[in-house]
Amino acid sequence: MASEVKLTIPTYRNEHVSDTVRAYDENFTKYGHKVPILVFDDSPQETGLDVGGVRNRVLYVGPNEKAGFLDELIARIGNGELVRKIFRPSYGGNRNFTLAYTLGEHFISADDDMRPYGIIARDRTPLNEREISRGRYIDRKDLPSMERVEFDLYGAFSDVLGKKAGSINYDKGALLVDNLMDLMTNMTNGKLKVGTRNVLTLKKGNVRPDATIKHAQTFRTGSADVDIIDYVDEFLEDPTLISVNDMKKVYVIENFRPVVTNENWRVDCGVSGYDNSEGLPPFFPTKLRFEDYIFRLWLQREDVASAHVGAVQNHSRNPYGRDSLASELLYEDVGKMLKLMIYDSITKIDKVNLEFILDGNFRISDEKAGELLKKGEWAFETSKSADKHRGYYDTFMREVYRAFQEFNFKRFKEHIQGVVDDEAKLISQTLEVWPQILSEVEAVKKNGGMPIKVVN
Repeated sequence: MASEVKLTIPTYRNEHVSDTVRAYDENFTKYGHKVPILVFDDSPQETGLDVGGVRNRVLYVGPNEKAGFLDELIARIGNGELVRKIFRPSYGGNRNFTLAYTLGEHFISADDDMRPYGIIARDRTPLNEREISRGRYIDRKDLPSMERVEFDLYGAFSDVLGKKAGSINYDKGALLVDNLMDLMTNMTNGKLKVGTRNVLTLKKGNVRPDATIKHAQTFRTGSADVDIIDYVDEFLEDPTLISVNDMKKVYVIENFRPVVTNENWRVDCGVSGYDNSEGLPPFFPTKLRFEDYIFRLWLQREDVASAHVGAVQNHSRNPYGRDSLASELLYEDVGKMLKLMIYDSITKIDKVNLEFILDGNFRISDEKAGELLKKGEWAFETSKSADKHRGYYDTFMREVYRAFQEFNFKRFKEHIQGVVDDEAKLISQTLEVWPQILSEVEAVKKNGGMPIKVVN
């Protein structure tokens, strides 16, 4: 059993992560915890961390440390091209370093644009019997009327990770149902507006008392559970807002309570904790921003469970270093298709991976390609008719035109089919070799340890 819980912060924005380190260091110190903080940096070159005054130990895994680890791993198992892709700079690849470095332990993961507090409405009406949380979208200008509440994050996660479900005094059920989200893809149903209300409801079902809580997460406020199409909608209303900071609507929580579920189709790796004492499945090393979808699939195992803990964290979307809105508009939908294709093709869920049938199951129909192309045409035509902030819209139109292959249907379909084929093949290959990778990582940790830099 792991003796301590570490915090990992995966980032590709090294110049921004120091503020995140300080925020979580202050939270841990406030509640009397000593928590090692590990920064996993996907930047192309090390720029250094400013952690002056930080009281908890800060460790750094940057490009040099990653290169040393990968060289050792490849020397042991070969297949260098595949191994480097599994750990490639991407949302999933960087998180796979966190799994390797924390093997045998428990850890919390916070993205570099998260903060250890929640935005809570002052009018906290009681939840109904099956309600687990209730919240709403407000205008950003109304934030001063809300309350900023900090929680003991370390305590919330350490109370449940690795424990048996029967020992946790939380409500229990099959899964949470979100009134605003599609269950399988976790994408929004309809347009989110200021005033839109969100309710999570517990679906009845049994959780095995001996099921181990391998995953837990906090609730989330701020830029929570918002699809790229919502950002595009707001961009088309006011491009200066999205380009500079964030959406004008903010998600706040009115009330919430902790729960343990047998499945979790809301896994949010930006605010999650994991029991990695015996290994976990790999994050999908994809550039399509659904790297944590594997945990939604994997948590269908009856011998594991997931918890929403009694804490909230806040997200402020950082546009720095991200792909253009045009690219994200396209690839979010491609990722949605790929999620459903994988779900429909699963044949087995194992201890640290899963299997799915690749051949013939990942073809994109003309109808589906046409639906995606129409979304790009809509964004292009809407931008064309705008007058104010013309320069922003002209840039966006050019990006949409390129991302959607100049609206040439044949080229567009070939392009997205190629993306799906490449991503599905890599995911399948990753799952095949992952158990061997974990075995070799365990050996590396026993024989001198993993390359890592002590910052303070």
